[in-house]
Formats: sequence, structure tokens, C-alpha cells
Amino acid sequence: MKVNVLVSAKYRIFLLPLVLLLACLSGHAQQNSTITGTVLDKGGASIPGAEVTLTQEQTGFVSKAVSNDSGNFTFNGLNVGTYDLKASAKGFDLFVEKGIVVNVSQTSRVDATLTVGGVDQTVTVQSDVMQVQTDSNVVSTLVSEQQITEIATENRN
Repeated sequence: MKVNVLVSAKYRIFLLPLVLLLACLSGHAQQNSTITGTVLDKGGASIPGAEVTLTQEQTGFVSKAVSNDSGNFTFNGLNVGTYDLKASAKGFDLFVEKGIVVNVSQTSRVDATLTVGGVDQTVTVQSDVMQVQTDSNVVSTLVSEQQITEIATENRN
């Protein structure tokens, strides 16, 4: 009887780390989903340098990417869940895709088609110029103290 108890205790020592290792591997397997896509304009041309943001609704996890020269972007190692995707580029309106469902070991494709947007630009011009006096037809100017001292005083009584 003692031999069986000792043998089962040895197996427990080896079995516990094995169970923990398998649990860790199964937890890692959940983070192998991918969302990929291309940022395009209305004409189908790719938009390089677009900022793409992926947000998981349940956890608030945010991941950002920039589209490459072909307009492609990829988010790897995603957990199972529902995501929102936003894409933006200079001169284009914001693209939003909500409710993208990602399952285990799934690769989802979401192409973002951006529409040309208005450009908001503010120009501030500031200048310090003399104002023109429009109330009077008198032409006048100010003479500074330095100009007065520099006036030639030769041949003056």
C-alpha cells in the first residue's frame, strides 16, 4: 500500500506542472486572431499613411497601426471579442466600422473606404501697420527727437 501511495505522489509532482503548462498554452491560443484590410479612396486607390485604430468594446483595449505604401494594415494577436475600427487620413472623412466579431484563430478582413472630406483651415493674419486716417484730408507725419537733433544747425543765428 505504501508503494502505491509513493508512486501516486511522484505522478502528482509531474502531473501538476504538465496541467499548468497545458493551461498556459490554451490561454495563449486564444490570442491568435487577426484583423487585416486595406485603406482605399472612393476610386479604389490605396491610401498610404492612414492611421487605423482598433478598439475592443469589452476591455477598452486600443491598438494603432499605419497603412503601408499599398494601403494595407494588420492587427495580429487579437483576443476573442467585438472590435471597432476607425481609419483616418489627411483630407478624408473618418471611417468607422463597429461590431467586428473576432473568433478563435480567425482572420477577418475589413477594408476601409474613405471619402474626400472638407479641409478645415484657420489662417490668422496679424500686422502692425500705420492706419490710414480717412476722416481728414490733412497729410502729416511725426518727427522724432532723434531727427530733430540731427538737423543741421549751421549758419543759424
